[in-house]
Amino acid sequence: MDSPSGTDSEAHRVRDAAVAAAVMVAGAGLELRTVVEGDVVKYGRDALYTVLIVSPSWSW
Repeated sequence: MDSPSGTDSEAHRVRDAAVAAAVMVAGAGLELRTVVEGDVVKYGRDALYTVLIVSPSWSW
């Protein structure tokens, strides 16, 4: 059965890319907390969280 975005293999490719991006964003957030202090952490964390939430809608 085909997925709404095309073939099943295409859907898996998109899903794998989304998972990889989520892991990279989470890693960047942890690295940011470890390396930087102050307001940069606060706003950087918010920006990364926004990317994590908004990025799945980019593939639509």
